[in-house]
Amino acid sequence: MTDDVKNPISLDPGQWEEAFEDFPGRIEVVEHRLSASEYNEAAHFPRPIQQFHIVVERLDAVYALADGTEAPVKVYGGCDLEKKDRSGDIVKVAPGDNKATKMLSKFAEAKVRLSTNPEELAKLTGLICVWRRYRTLTVGGMQAKNVLYPLQVLAVDYKFAGEIQRFAVSAQQGGVSLEEAAGAGDHASRKELADALAGTPADSFDADLLTSEPFRRASGADKTALVKGDFGQAAVTDGLLKVEDGKFVNAGA
Repeated sequence: MTDDVKNPISLDPGQWEEAFEDFPGRIEVVEHRLSASEYNEAAHFPRPIQQFHIVVERLDAVYALADGTEAPVKVYGGCDLEKKDRSGDIVKVAPGDNKATKMLSKFAEAKVRLSTNPEELAKLTGLICVWRRYRTLTVGGMQAKNVLYPLQVLAVDYKFAGEIQRFAVSAQQGGVSLEEAAGAGDHASRKELADALAGTPADSFDADLLTSEPFRRASGADKTALVKGDFGQAAVTDGLLKVEDGKFVNAGA
């Protein structure tokens, strides 16, 4: 019967691979930081926890906005370096099969030296690398989202020579202009967009939302905020979402 199956999946799990994308990008932000107060409150942390946070601007792609302008495509990554154990105490993430170990060990393999010294870490700003991003990756039996790490350091004068990808972002809402949509304050559509954000990492942007129905129906202001990475925090402040275990969840959950 195998001959009747198109593109048969190997029965050897060792040959299975999860989807990823590689792209050239420049480090815009890299931080060893303490978690924000809103994050701590939503996650019920007794104190701020240590985190690794990075923002990479893609050099091979831009967002094409409806008003004719372009916006950079920023890919967010990071991981918690501490967690809450079953007794409620904050403990260091142990080395092993987890997102933090996976990500940070890959930086070392690519010879990108990380440091807890802010001045040393800041020297990595502007570094250009080939990056690998998994939207989802099974790590330690858990689904980790937006796993991002460098594969290779590129020359300081690197210029992307290929065709720039343009990801269209519609700012229309039922024929309403961007300005009208931004001023409409349609809380129902904001709630729908917040619901779509539930379950995604609080420290990164899930680009799959750009093709969702709630995104299509959202106001122009909310679309812009989502693309820039500001919508999630605004939804937490407005009481639409909260953060638990590093992910957005519905505030009523």
